[in-house]
Amino acid sequence: MKRFGLFLLVTMAAAIFTSCNDSDGDYPRLSAFASVKPLENNDFYVVLDDGKTVYPGDKSRIGSYKAEEDQRVVIYFNLLNNKVEGYDYNMALYYIQDIYSGGTKVVTTQEELDALEDDKTSFKEAFLNSNYLNVWVGFNACDLTKHTFLLVRNNVTEIAPEYTEEGYLNLELRRDAHGDEGGYNYDRYVSFKLDSFKEDLEGKKGIILRVNTRMNGVKYIKIGLPREQ
Repeated sequence: MKRFGLFLLVTMAAAIFTSCNDSDGDYPRLSAFASVKPLENNDFYVVLDDGKTVYPGDKSRIGSYKAEEDQRVVIYFNLLNNKVEGYDYNMALYYIQDIYSGGTKVVTTQEELDALEDDKTSFKEAFLNSNYLNVWVGFNACDLTKHTFLLVRNNVTEIAPEYTEEGYLNLELRRDAHGDEGGYNYDRYVSFKLDSFKEDLEGKKGIILRVNTRMNGVKYIKIGLPREQ
């Protein structure tokens, strides 16, 4: 499956613009991160991370979906040839998966830093663009609703030189389990809107993300911006 837009940096080729009933089977060939925008009569469309709008002209495969404003999702779909007025793309939607929306915070005092939780969280992979950081993480939970995430710019703690690099912004991933550390292992996406760090990221090549991992302790992971940014 190809990933679409800034999520997977796939070039829009003419071959993509096919119906979902190709001779090699009926399955989604594209996926992307997006934000949900509700419409009247329980309808909705999505905005991709690059700002492009996509209307699900064919929702026959997903059943009912409760659309909430700016809910972050991963969508699995095929593009359709027929355009829908007012939208950049039309799609046959196969699956829509709600994901976590994390917050952002700039920490300027030791008291603020001490108040932040730093529960261990496995890092799987990340997708960065100028608007969002989308991270695939792993953690243990009994109740997924208790877990919250923050993307933090720590202005208090001095970072060792070996964990910094010219052209990269240092940020921290913080998870608060709210005491819920038992249960099953879960792999989940969490998405952070980067509005709070727009000025910090201007002219940067990417970020270096600090993660308190479950197996290897604190790790610093370099995540680059797409070349076209």
